[in-house]
Amino acid sequence: MKFEILFRKLDLTFLKKYFTVYNELSVFLTGMSLILLLLFNHAFQSLMTSHFIKEINIYKFLFIILIIVYLGISFRHVFIKKEKTKAEKVRMLALVMLCNIASSGAVGIHVIKHSFMSSLLIFPILNLLNGFIVFSLWIGEEIDDSYIKNYDVDKEFLVGSFILLLIIFTLCQLVFKLHWSFIFSICIAFAVNIGGVVEKFESKNL
Repeated sequence: MKFEILFRKLDLTFLKKYFTVYNELSVFLTGMSLILLLLFNHAFQSLMTSHFIKEINIYKFLFIILIIVYLGISFRHVFIKKEKTKAEKVRMLALVMLCNIASSGAVGIHVIKHSFMSSLLIFPILNLLNGFIVFSLWIGEEIDDSYIKNYDVDKEFLVGSFILLLIIFTLCQLVFKLHWSFIFSICIAFAVNIGGVVEKFESKNL
């Protein structure tokens, strides 16, 4: 494809300076952000029902299956200490990329529809940058499965990080009553960055 050839010709190595090396905690929390919305946000539930249940087709069905498979892989590695295969790492990286881009896109649509401006837009902007960097480096063949680490998160950090995610989700939904797109964006921003923070903390204390 001409699109892929263009990306491969560009010098994208400078983007690696801004690339977050993801691990299973980041991917797990990214998946949980999506599941929390599906379980507890009525607006998001209604949107998913109208788009994927009432008007189902083969493409939407395959997309749902794809997301379920990606979530299953990310969750399995959090609870089972097993070295990840190359294919599993690629799928985990794809999930992070899709959620980053989807969250920023959802906020963008909401902002355009309602002429809404807020300092909270910093979160979808960060999501978009993260998604763009992963997508650009991936298409340009500058990154591979090594960018999902084989690091196994300790259970106390897993529980602590998940509790923080629950607190953030609850505050956004029940206290600040944000639109689901902003809730998703903020949770994704937290999920993407907390994995690296925990990993650095643990490595210093080994």
